Amino acid sequence: MSFRISWIVGLTVSCLWFMVLVWRKPFSYVEILGVYVIDFFVLVLAASMFFLMLLQGHTRVIAFRGWKNLLQVFSLAGFTLVGVASLISSTNLNAKALIPLVYTLYFPFFLILFLNIPPRIRIRILNFQIACYLILPLLYYGLRLGIMRDFTNSLPAIDDAGWTFTYGLSLAVALFLSPNVYLRVALSLMALLAAVVVFQRGVFLCFILASVFYFFSGNAKAKFVSLINYSLVGVAGFFVVLMVADAAFSIAFPDREVRYSLDPATMFRFISSIFYVSGDLGGDAVGTRSHRFEMWLGVVDHVISDARRLIFGSGFSGEVGDVIGISFRVPHNGFVTILFRMGVLGLICYVIFLISIFLKCLKQRCGLAEKASVFCLLNLGAFLGDVLTGTIIDSPFTYFLWLVSTALCLSVISGTGTRSRHTSESNGGKGGANKADVDALSGY
Repeated sequence: MSFRISWIVGLTVSCLWFMVLVWRKPFSYVEILGVYVIDFFVLVLAASMFFLMLLQGHTRVIAFRGWKNLLQVFSLAGFTLVGVASLISSTNLNAKALIPLVYTLYFPFFLILFLNIPPRIRIRILNFQIACYLILPLLYYGLRLGIMRDFTNSLPAIDDAGWTFTYGLSLAVALFLSPNVYLRVALSLMALLAAVVVFQRGVFLCFILASVFYFFSGNAKAKFVSLINYSLVGVAGFFVVLMVADAAFSIAFPDREVRYSLDPATMFRFISSIFYVSGDLGGDAVGTRSHRFEMWLGVVDHVISDARRLIFGSGFSGEVGDVIGISFRVPHNGFVTILFRMGVLGLICYVIFLISIFLKCLKQRCGLAEKASVFCLLNLGAFLGDVLTGTIIDSPFTYFLWLVSTALCLSVISGTGTRSRHTSESNGGKGGANKADVDALSGY
């Protein structure tokens, strides 16, 4: 792509990503010409890229060399084939049920899209996304609590469900990617306070898994030392946040009266209630329609009771709970959802796909590539935290956020390893990235 067109594409993707991050469900369900806004812009970008390919006669694609790339390509191909087989056998298709299949296939599209954008633009998009997560609680609470009131009425509620992934990732990014120690402390406390105030129990699971994945980025020994130091800061910050939680809750929700009970037993029930109905810090009953373990066991029993369902799944018809006669819509576990929709074959392909992302982020120790790998691994850890107990795979907005960020990070990591006829010609037929691209990637 030309530099000007690349800027337009990069700006379009960044604006779409930011709108989804802040407006979430209300924005993702906006329709343009009868098509949801995310899908509409994906189709526009895909058509534009295809048109440019015809004009320019070349494009950078995922390299079919190296076992990690092959693992990713074949896992996605297998996932697609199993999904198509399940789709053909489905009756009374449910558009929402297709999200785990269709949105997963957006990943290779965005990866190829980013690979065809100059590295300096990718760098700016990467830094923009990191900055958004660093200030996410401040940004969102600022909007909700009075800044630019004219359009804040369209924002989702602060304590609305579904913030698990974004707040968990925001806390991890603040702790591990802040530019200096002062911002690290301030932004981490802000993100932690936001998570406690809105009663998002899953945030802590997302943050813990993101922290574990952080250990695998770059120099493992140095990361382990940093992880210990940051963990101590996090524990101290948690108790500081609890001391001011009442005041913060009163500011965020002036019309609701809740008092925190901070005894150890109540705090344990609050965290563990992510798996079952229990009391939260405010003393109210929480949980999602049914005990989550019961949900998962009900779905697994339904799948294994029939050999065909076990292998290829039950297809994309209706809500999971409606199909098997249990009073919940989705099982709040992405792996169980894929098992139900696409069987063991689809689940295996999807797990291999996630493993391929993890492997491609390992041993990245040079400047920008390391930064991208850290952000990617934090995304992957937070994503898995929500997959295990939430609905991120069934949610077009949060799943979209993860897919775009992951594709961006891998494009930065793989940026100097892509080949195209254009770069091959400009380098005397040797292939690889041109000098400007290498300088942009390595000189950041």
